[in-house]
Amino acid sequence: MTSILKTENITKDYGNGKGALDINLDIKPSEIIGFIGPNGAGKTTTLKMITRLIKPNYGKVFLFGKEIKNEQDYLEVARKIGFLPSEGGLYENITAKELFNYAAALYEVNTKEVQELAVKFKLDLNTKIQNLSLGNKRKVGIIQSLLHNPKLLILDEPTSGLDPLIQKEVLTLIQRVKQDGGSILLSSHNLAEVESICDRTVMIKEGRIIFTGKTNEILKKSLRRFRIENISNGYLEEIKKLKSVKKTEYLLDDIIAYVDDIKELLTFLETKNHYDFYIERPTLEEAFLEYY
Repeated sequence: MTSILKTENITKDYGNGKGALDINLDIKPSEIIGFIGPNGAGKTTTLKMITRLIKPNYGKVFLFGKEIKNEQDYLEVARKIGFLPSEGGLYENITAKELFNYAAALYEVNTKEVQELAVKFKLDLNTKIQNLSLGNKRKVGIIQSLLHNPKLLILDEPTSGLDPLIQKEVLTLIQRVKQDGGSILLSSHNLAEVESICDRTVMIKEGRIIFTGKTNEILKKSLRRFRIENISNGYLEEIKKLKSVKKTEYLLDDIIAYVDDIKELLTFLETKNHYDFYIERPTLEEAFLEYY
């Protein structure tokens, strides 16, 4: 299956571990990839290299099977790409309506869907962009990235600054792109949204990718959390000594034990005839923190 986006060791090295180093991505058709990491990890730098906003020191970028060696190469496939940068990228001295009409003319598409999205997003199209709030500017950027029905959608923190209802609408739109055969690279700090819609997750730390795989694989590798109720205090020290128990804490009158193998603690509780417990599935946020 031909990759929609593929990178081979693309690198922008700013020194002192800053930048994005030897980044390898491979996105197939109809895939949503979550790109996660703390501030300064290299996410935005990576997206800018892919979209030619900055030139990598070395490495290769392939879009729709074509190697992108320069700006002209990128322009030849740009009509298939929707890009939402983390900030900026809008003409400030015109209205949202004028911006969308201009973009629609460039892409040779109509603006019917724009009107529908503006209503959903509660966006005033007749206000100059420079007078919009940061949240409303974000809405303008999202609509602009979608209006030409891209086959590759690259989003840098798309729901930042949006209220929960609008965030939900944005996630629905992202899923619709996938249903229509498009692929999405989603950089986000909102790990709940990554967990809810992404097929695979790429995790970056200090400029280097440290995990690539299905989102649920991160969760499988994470510590399981046992919430144990009404346990005798005399058993707590025994629980702490179990090899699989990595840490314990109290939550009200309960004991929380974090384990990397549930069998050992299950066996221990069974030998004590103690069954007042339940196992909680880790969230992506908890898994993320284990890596950092």
